[in-house]
Amino acid sequence: MEDRIFPIELEVITPLSVGAGNDNEWVKGLDFVQNDGKIYVIDMQKAAVAGVDVDALTQLFLKSDDEGISQLLGNNIEKLSRYVFDLPVRTDNNIKTFLRTQFFDKPIVAGSSIKGSIRSALFNYLRTDEQKNEDVFGIMKDGTDFMRFIRVGDVEMPSTVLVNTKLFNLRKEGSEWLGGWKHLMNKTTGDYNPFGFNTLYECVAPGKKGLGNISLATNAFSLLENFGQGMTPYSNKKQALLNEPISRLFQVINDVTKEYLEKERAFFEKYNADRSDEVQDNIDALLAMIPTDGSCCLLKMSAGVGFHSITGDWQYEDYDKTKLWTDGRHAGKKKYKSRKIAEYNHRLQLMGFVRLHALRQEE
Repeated sequence: MEDRIFPIELEVITPLSVGAGNDNEWVKGLDFVQNDGKIYVIDMQKAAVAGVDVDALTQLFLKSDDEGISQLLGNNIEKLSRYVFDLPVRTDNNIKTFLRTQFFDKPIVAGSSIKGSIRSALFNYLRTDEQKNEDVFGIMKDGTDFMRFIRVGDVEMPSTVLVNTKLFNLRKEGSEWLGGWKHLMNKTTGDYNPFGFNTLYECVAPGKKGLGNISLATNAFSLLENFGQGMTPYSNKKQALLNEPISRLFQVINDVTKEYLEKERAFFEKYNADRSDEVQDNIDALLAMIPTDGSCCLLKMSAGVGFHSITGDWQYEDYDKTKLWTDGRHAGKKKYKSRKIAEYNHRLQLMGFVRLHALRQEE
């Protein structure tokens, strides 16, 4: 049987950030200026060609003098910028940038990022006990790693926006642990404030869509099985995923996503704080999007994915009752308690949920 290629549509459901790496972050005082509710990422080469005094501009950047930069560039500030964004909240921190294509400078969801999230879901599905990755997927160096047979293409997206994020953490009052928002390194309170210990992410906004593909290498996996005489762990489950309709893969992903969201819902219900009800509402909306027939899948990926999702979410039966720290200053505190929460369109929500939909030929 030849490889089976499925064209897919990726739709962003909650703000999605696929990081371009720390080296590519935009730094205040080097890359961007904030002015009149906008962020301008200045292109120094454009400024030099336009006759701007680059030395003077550099000195203003070093002083973080937004007003001075704006006055120097005047009405040309937008024309001399690589990117212009609406500013959700002023910041003194670096801005986390989105991955872009090298030649055309288009935001792109890397196939490897999608594949990594699929891998986490499949690890949860395939395993039977506390096993290492290679005990479940096989070994890359001998060609048995199962993810070699699931190939995911890059997905180009149309545009990005800036989104503010805050850390939801836990705080102690007396002997009780409560939910809260982190504002300083050692300051977490029950009150929400968009400033303080916040991070701006360049994100693809909810509702934006892009096209890609998923390829299932059924023939190559069959050859491996025939050659290796069943050496691949969990062979029957893997054969089914590769040979049955892609709805089977989608259903596996949905089952893991649903279990994760239900545990997150219980966590925020127990450890509530100011505006955490908005996060609960967002979780309810995400749960309602999960179909029962595998016609599409809801997948959590990339920045803000958190410990539970990135590990396949198999270690914990819940996030709100068991698995507490047992000693030290965190004694009694819930393990893996921090969540990165985005504020978009004045509502708080989890980051990084996308919906994958396999397209019919006519689509």
